[in-house]
Amino acid sequence: MRYFIGVDEAGYGPNLGPLVVAASCWRAPDELGNDLYTILQDAVVSHLAKRGERSRAEHLVIADSKIVHQGVRGVGRLERGVLSSLAAAGALPGGGRSFWKGRDLWKRLVGDVAGEISSPLWNQLLAQPLPGEAAHEEVESGRRTLASCLAATGVSLQGVRAAVLFPGEFNRRVEAEQGKGAVLSHTTIDLIAQMLADCTPENAVPADVMITCDKHGGRNHYAPLLMPLTAGQLVETRVEGRSESSYRWRDGERRIEIGFFTKGERFLPTALASMTAKYLRELSMRAFNLFWREHLPALQPTAGYPHDARRFAEQTRDMRQKLNIAAAEFWRNR
Repeated sequence: MRYFIGVDEAGYGPNLGPLVVAASCWRAPDELGNDLYTILQDAVVSHLAKRGERSRAEHLVIADSKIVHQGVRGVGRLERGVLSSLAAAGALPGGGRSFWKGRDLWKRLVGDVAGEISSPLWNQLLAQPLPGEAAHEEVESGRRTLASCLAATGVSLQGVRAAVLFPGEFNRRVEAEQGKGAVLSHTTIDLIAQMLADCTPENAVPADVMITCDKHGGRNHYAPLLMPLTAGQLVETRVEGRSESSYRWRDGERRIEIGFFTKGERFLPTALASMTAKYLRELSMRAFNLFWREHLPALQPTAGYPHDARRFAEQTRDMRQKLNIAAAEFWRNR
């Protein structure tokens, strides 16, 4: 057996809403190779159907979240891909009219987030039932299709995790770590460490691990960041360049390889991580906008990106003062 871990982020650029980093971990028999898209082609596609192309409605689109999120049905496609995958892995229940309440989904993916979910105030609205955009039947059909394919191939989705930095925590981390690039990289490494622990069940035969990440901006050199993962083992630098920076080392009997790639979402584990991060951020921004519309009904929603974020901050200034919401809990400084 071999493990495949993929990591990606959503929300690195905005001034409003959280930064979310997510990871997915898959396990597959060695003899099937490394391309999970090929292995799972009966259940998963990596692109939206093009004009004139026969649509495979039962298949899940698992791809770069920027591709999946296109158009008016973008959030619904994100939701179907993420919830169907989690349900196929046994991480969400099936059969009911809603799979989970939003808060429970966050706890499943993020862990003990009680403090963060109660503050800021708008996160109270994360308790809404899911799915919210996709039809329940669409999610259930995706679950059945993927679960059947996983059973037929011997592949398993071992788990999905996420780290979420809301503005207050994000600002504190940026100040302590002297830059948001460092925050992204350290959060990514911490999440990989958690996933590697999940890949080391007690008394199990050691299995090699392949990790794929989207590159962190223009950074090409990642070896110093890997020290928390390597336990002092010698790290071999395979290549460092604009399109790929990759490394490997040994952890006892298993070999671990990690690569940071331009367009890292071309690998299925990273694509699911990309979609999960984007979906959690979309849920958060939906709660954020609903909260402010309750107080300011004429206020237009925002996605949180710099130009529109300034408009939103200006239009909510008086209400934020009235509600005693600190600027550092609302606005990300980087």
